[in-house]
Amino acid sequence: CIPMEVLTMENMYDQMLIDYPEVLSVDHLMEMLVICRKTAYKKLGEGKIPFMKVGTLYKIPKAGLIECLMGR
Repeated sequence: CIPMEVLTMENMYDQMLIDYPEVLSVDHLMEMLVICRKTAYKKLGEGKIPFMKVGTLYKIPKAGLIECLMGR
């Protein structure tokens, strides 16, 4: 547990997403952001969320998603 005085937005996201793997799937993204599959692919296509494509699979680094959520 992190003391409140050192709790930053990044730490908050880290704690909220601790149960997810470091590399996320589209299904993880949908669950985390409470969005539908179409919206998830739209956000990936718009470049709003960093990803790598491996064959037909989208792989999203959790750290990249946190950066995106923080507006960086």
